[in-house]
Amino acid sequence: MGFPHTSVLDDFDRANSSTTIGGDWTMFMRSAGSYDMGISSNQAYNPDAEYNGLIYDAAQYGPDCEVYVTVATLPDLDSVGLKLYARLKDVTVDAWNYDGYRILFYPYASGGTKISLNICRVDDSVETQLGASVQGFAGANGDKFGMRLRGSTIDGWFQSSGGSWELKLTRTDATYGAAGYLGFYSGSESTWRMDDFGGGSLGRGLPVISDGGIHSLVFGGVTVR
Repeated sequence: MGFPHTSVLDDFDRANSSTTIGGDWTMFMRSAGSYDMGISSNQAYNPDAEYNGLIYDAAQYGPDCEVYVTVATLPDLDSVGLKLYARLKDVTVDAWNYDGYRILFYPYASGGTKISLNICRVDDSVETQLGASVQGFAGANGDKFGMRLRGSTIDGWFQSSGGSWELKLTRTDATYGAAGYLGFYSGSESTWRMDDFGGGSLGRGLPVISDGGIHSLVFGGVTVR
């Protein structure tokens, strides 16, 4: 069925800034003070090297939805992760209160650049990992990662630079089933660069794949077998 089925929401193609990422974004967590994200050469980055989280506030999406991004420049090895969020709700700005789901993209050093992915449910900002991490595959500048949520099924996707999208992990959780915001988080490191943040609500008629085959179709949240 492939991934993604939704369009890029923000390509970050605008003037450089070390103080703001631009419109349609709201900071919902930060380490301290007035830290913000910035734009450098048409890519998002973290000018303050502090951990920050932002929601894309132009709309809420879902409940069936996707979120994905291009990691134009990897973070330093074994130092910082990047996260994408979906179905974010009950967000209180600067109070570290939010619920939803997230996928973590984490480069680490093990005989070269390697990538780890995991999925968490987030309850009042406390993360509970769903299943084991999937790791050991090579990473490079230009990699992409993302998450698809359909009902209680949460898929984690990865595309190596110059490669094709691959489904890397699937988890199940039914705690948060309503539409919510998409968002991203950056750890306390400033060398990474992010591009082409995308996602949105899933359309009608996407196939549901299980046990190696297509067994049903989802139409407007109703499963047709």
